[in-house]
Amino acid sequence: MTWNTMWSFFLIALLGVTVSQAQPRITGLSGNLDEGASVILGGSGFGVKSTSAPMKFENFEGSAAGSYIGSEGYWSLRTDNTDSRKPTYSNEFSRSANSPQTAKFPLETLHDYAIKSGLDFSSGRIYYDYWVRFTWASSTVRHQIKLARLGSGTSDSYIYPHFVTEHWIGGSNCYSDARTGAICGASGMTDWDYDCPPVGEWSHIQISIDYGTASGNDAFYEIWQDGVYKGGDSGFSWFCGTDPTFQQVWVGGYLGNTDQDGMTTTIYYDDVYFDDTWARVEIGDDSDYNSCTHREIQIPSSWSSGAIEVTMNLGTYQTGDTAYLFITDSEGNVNSEGYAITVGQSETANIPPSITVLEPTAQSSISTLIEWVELAGSASDEGSLAEVRWNNAQGDSGIALNSSGNWSSWSVPVIDLVPGENVITMTAEDEFGLTNIDVITVIYDLGPPGMPGQPVNEVRTE
Repeated sequence: MTWNTMWSFFLIALLGVTVSQAQPRITGLSGNLDEGASVILGGSGFGVKSTSAPMKFENFEGSAAGSYIGSEGYWSLRTDNTDSRKPTYSNEFSRSANSPQTAKFPLETLHDYAIKSGLDFSSGRIYYDYWVRFTWASSTVRHQIKLARLGSGTSDSYIYPHFVTEHWIGGSNCYSDARTGAICGASGMTDWDYDCPPVGEWSHIQISIDYGTASGNDAFYEIWQDGVYKGGDSGFSWFCGTDPTFQQVWVGGYLGNTDQDGMTTTIYYDDVYFDDTWARVEIGDDSDYNSCTHREIQIPSSWSSGAIEVTMNLGTYQTGDTAYLFITDSEGNVNSEGYAITVGQSETANIPPSITVLEPTAQSSISTLIEWVELAGSASDEGSLAEVRWNNAQGDSGIALNSSGNWSSWSVPVIDLVPGENVITMTAEDEFGLTNIDVITVIYDLGPPGMPGQPVNEVRTE
């Protein structure tokens, strides 16, 4: 980092400036839109994902049907069932021909879970996505069912805090809630508008969590069911003394508070996905993300602000279906209009190049008290880049310095600023003339009188 950018960062800290991130924008893709195929998405504003792949995508295809969950070495079991009733890989009630196996949890006692412990969610953000299918124990006998959980601790028993969705079924009552756990001895239960999953149908659950800070009641979570936003809760804390952050993911269920013995509730799971960031790629059935009622998570293998490579996970989409691609960045921003695709189609058009402003910030705006700014960043293309150029909407422009020889690293040592907003557009152009941009707004703030960069009016005496 140069002295100039170091000084800019100092000014950000000094002024307490809030920087914002641009919305993702998809401009093209390359690859076959088939199950398991690799596809590259091009565009801008995709943001940062420190580890491209998710922490886990589990479609339960790794072991033969009938074998126990955990036989593959990833999951461990916590079950009160006998051997013949432990969770297994199953081809009953397949959700998709693309991925016919599921995980079967034949609950007839308290616990029936597959658990992964020792996970690192220290980023403070979690995205948890799964499909679930029920056959209820009884629609008339009152009982309680807890679904997938997030827990604390490193063993296969959980300690507080934890997060769980649960249902009370029976008679005329059917309601749901989410529990944050017994925080500092309190119950910490929070209600939300989650619908009891329909009997015998697959339902899609998406959960976003912000763990908050240890010093404030600023944690929150949000939940979607089959694409419909169901709310959540905010303004609380998961921290209590030395309690750790979440370190476990539980898949399965709990059956309790029954009024008679011998009841069984069978639960099936498919396409379980979790990560320590909200950044993700999905396909949906509507051009507006919030209007989608059918979404399928995609599996990223590389991620930059202008290019993402994913392995296609079609779920129940079939060849010829129209779907729309969505990218959600690490801050939860999603492209306002989905990128239309036809499932099974091959797209081989050249993808526009990728370009990213990294210094003095990767965000979309910054304030400074200095009358000039230095920019630096990266650019890439499937082929060759011709140039990287800049333009200040206030009237100046030029060609960036090719710091690396192939434009993978570029810089602009000095761009003069005028007071107020300077909208600076960085453009990368490839050998075919295709272009892509990244925009940063630099606000030149004159500041109060006497601050650095502030012009001083001379007072003359005769």
